[in-house]
Amino acid sequence: MGGADIFCASKRVSAQSITIECPTGNILPDKAKYGMMSTQVSEKVYCTEEAMWAKEDSSYAKCSKELDDTEIKKQLAECKDKQSCTINFNTTGGVYTLYKSGASSDTDKDGYCGEEAFFFVQAPCEIPEANTTLRKIFGLIVGCIAVLIYLFTVVYFDYINSVQKTKYVDWDVKTITAGDYTIEFDLESE
Repeated sequence: MGGADIFCASKRVSAQSITIECPTGNILPDKAKYGMMSTQVSEKVYCTEEAMWAKEDSSYAKCSKELDDTEIKKQLAECKDKQSCTINFNTTGGVYTLYKSGASSDTDKDGYCGEEAFFFVQAPCEIPEANTTLRKIFGLIVGCIAVLIYLFTVVYFDYINSVQKTKYVDWDVKTITAGDYTIEFDLESE
């Protein structure tokens, strides 16, 4: 039983590549989500996909339909069990390999699905079981250290409190004050 994390990134198509990185585990490409956000999308919330499904921004669906799923899935498959990999959108004859052959004119350089559009990818990262065991041990060590620090602090403050009480009694015995020579009388009114 391992753990999981999500990596999300987006890049303009003109960047010609996007890097997927899982700092704590390995990429699971078969569960990755990807798509294209056109330049006409008003709200670009890449990682939550909220903007892409808004009714006013139907151009998202148009751009994503132009993607060559086979090519993208092939590149994602090369990311399996890696911590980092790159998806290329290189151009071949002026057409990005990201798009299907014979894609619409919207994918041209100046089209709304062209160079200025955003390609996004969300990839789950699996933390191997060996790493989770190490994390559990590390968490246990950190927890034990925190408890020890707490106990040390409580004992230290109790020690300081006892020492100060003893010093007060010692000071009171060694110090002569007016209170040592004072007698108290109760006076009755006549």
